Amino acid sequence: MAANDRLKDCGSDKLEATRRFVACTDVIEDDAASSIDRAIGYLNRALASVGTGELDRAIPDYGRAIDLDPSNAFAYRMRAEAWIKKGDNDHAIADYDRAIRIEPMDASTYRDRADAWASKSFFKRAIGEYDLAVGLDPNNALGYSNRGVLWLHAGNADQAIADFNHALNLDPVDAKAFSNRGLARAQKGDIDQAIADYNRAIEVDPKYAPAYDNRGLAFASKRQNDRAIADYDLAIASDPGYAGAFHDRAKVWVRKGQLNRALADYDQAIILNPNYADAYVGRCYAWVYKEEYAREPRLR
Repeated sequence: MAANDRLKDCGSDKLEATRRFVACTDVIEDDAASSIDRAIGYLNRALASVGTGELDRAIPDYGRAIDLDPSNAFAYRMRAEAWIKKGDNDHAIADYDRAIRIEPMDASTYRDRADAWASKSFFKRAIGEYDLAVGLDPNNALGYSNRGVLWLHAGNADQAIADFNHALNLDPVDAKAFSNRGLARAQKGDIDQAIADYNRAIEVDPKYAPAYDNRGLAFASKRQNDRAIADYDLAIASDPGYAGAFHDRAKVWVRKGQLNRALADYDQAIILNPNYADAYVGRCYAWVYKEEYAREPRLR
């Protein structure tokens, strides 16, 4: 195969991963290839490895691409994404730092670095990153929407609502922004306004499970248990893998004294997310209540 054809196949994301990997390896091992072409070979071989889930193979290849072409901000960003997938936010942040030094006007890198800081629960630091991203790209709704979520985590509902409003002005059919604005309104105690936002989210995207779950939480806070359960049912129907909806429905089943149903929902939440601490705690209390009900028939 001619060198140009190998390089073309190496860079083709439409090619089957194994063939792409072989083509990239041919480019890398070609003594006549330029250092830039070899850097491209390593970079694309890394991307092929990420596509097959082989992160430990991809990360060294990103490193070799960077060694050959240290000014390639894209390579740093892609390696950062691989670190994120491995749960290593510190290495990811270091790579985003390097990418930003090379391309300081790329708003998307600031957004990505913000998300890495948020994963470490450094919410104020993440908000600062989104400030920079919004400054560079003021017409990007995602920047405002994601910063709004960070303000929610920081406990500043008013700032969150302001950002969600801005996001919705730019993108009035963003179901996630409507749903998250509802969470901010609920944080302020404006439950009816929150429900109105969840309704808008569902109108925009009838399959958006978090909006049903959040509306269920709102109805549960108003002690409208049957309406809450109906919404949790809809959330689960939209996304059967949504552990939070099973957990939230279980809490209402406990309130209604339907402890077997509650235990079944807690079990499912834990199956879907084995690290779901609140589900384990809730299941523990459900078992305690069930034993109390068994001992004291008057409680039933």
